[in-house]
Amino acid sequence: MPMLRDKIAENSFFPDTLVIGVCGAALFDVVEGKLEPNAGFRWVEKMLGLNKILSSENAFEVILFVSNSFVEKYAIFTELTAHGIKITRFSISKNHEDTLKYIQEFEIDLFLSPNEKLIQDARALNCATVFLPELKDSLPIHKNKLSIVFDIDGVLFSKHSHEFFKKHGLQAFYEHELAHQDIPLEKGPLFILYQKLLTLQRSLEKCESPFELNLHLLTARNGPAHLRVCNSLKFYKFQHDGLQFLGGLSKNKFLERETPDIYFEDDVLELQKIKATTLLGLVLD
Repeated sequence: MPMLRDKIAENSFFPDTLVIGVCGAALFDVVEGKLEPNAGFRWVEKMLGLNKILSSENAFEVILFVSNSFVEKYAIFTELTAHGIKITRFSISKNHEDTLKYIQEFEIDLFLSPNEKLIQDARALNCATVFLPELKDSLPIHKNKLSIVFDIDGVLFSKHSHEFFKKHGLQAFYEHELAHQDIPLEKGPLFILYQKLLTLQRSLEKCESPFELNLHLLTARNGPAHLRVCNSLKFYKFQHDGLQFLGGLSKNKFLERETPDIYFEDDVLELQKIKATTLLGLVLD
């Protein structure tokens, strides 16, 4: 499935900016009639902090999608101001359908929401989407580090190889990946996101900031299927701060060790096994 930003890159208003779209519920929980920041809020807050660190207004942009009823019932703009969250672009719609109508016009690289139906419908529009199943505000606090972990098949790269494995079995999968080890894996739903995060990471290194942006990769693959992943990363010039080929070992143990701010995974069953304290994002393809 082609990615939204691939289509609009030539005429983009945000050619070098990482643009995230969020709905109000991705930032706040409603507790006894009041808005309380949740884990999605904490992640967005930290990402927006990169603009200040880099002395740039263009490194990271958030577009807030919110319904009329949410705006009228809850003082969401007042809450954003009170918490020092600088969001300047909004889409206020009367319903779910209107939100989808305008989502492509904002040129977002990723759309985040705890509304699964909204996420599924947005994905049908070729928009990279992540469903947030759990937003309890219990994330680890890394004051000078933002750590993000990506699954590989179905997230960074396409799920074609994984589908081959499910259809033909492990041995055939090994043989297939060895035979295709020099053919780069196709781009996945969060390919553009990772690409732009690498740009931010390089910018942080250039300005010698003490703040670290760490990008880790995690996969159930093992040898010899690892070769195609390594060659694909080299082809796309994708660096990383750690790459784990687990071969069926627990992803949860790695995540407990790394304590990332967010982990992107495309398998709902795998997410259900994660007990580590981190924001979990289910990637739809």
